[in-house]
Amino acid sequence: MNNLKKYNDSQTEFYLKNIRNGRVNITGDTHKNCKMPLYEESNRGNHLYKNYALKSIISTDGNKLSSNYFSKKNIDLIQNQLIKKVFIETDYKIKRQSDTELKIIMRSVYLQYSKNIEKNIDKQILELNNLVYTYALPNIVSNLKQFLGYSKDISTLPIPLNLPENLSIKGNK
Repeated sequence: MNNLKKYNDSQTEFYLKNIRNGRVNITGDTHKNCKMPLYEESNRGNHLYKNYALKSIISTDGNKLSSNYFSKKNIDLIQNQLIKKVFIETDYKIKRQSDTELKIIMRSVYLQYSKNIEKNIDKQILELNNLVYTYALPNIVSNLKQFLGYSKDISTLPIPLNLPENLSIKGNK
């Protein structure tokens, strides 16, 4: 009898954890049989705007630190390190983050903390990259945790409360 109760409790707990009866299932185990896209993105003319908008963010003043810090190689390094650090901290693998947002963070860090000395360029870039990680990593981890909680909440219905119990010592009337 006791084993049967344990089995029932374990089965109930399993189903409550794995049930997907919510409003929307965005947990990733859905079938994508949709032949029509939900929307089509039209970016005619947007390509020129992106280049123009980013020009002020990553404009280099001709010094070696700025050109190396904003190089494609360094941006890829920062992206890969962010992916690695988020995985180490949360055990979730994220995709590459927005290059535009990363460049904005890099520009802010560069303007606030760069020494612009012609010596030890690599060391200065390493320090600036570490400041980028210090700013971006907590934001990414926080947003990831928020999204995971949101996806769990929207994919499952809330569990109703148990019916009230009569705790009176007088008994039933």
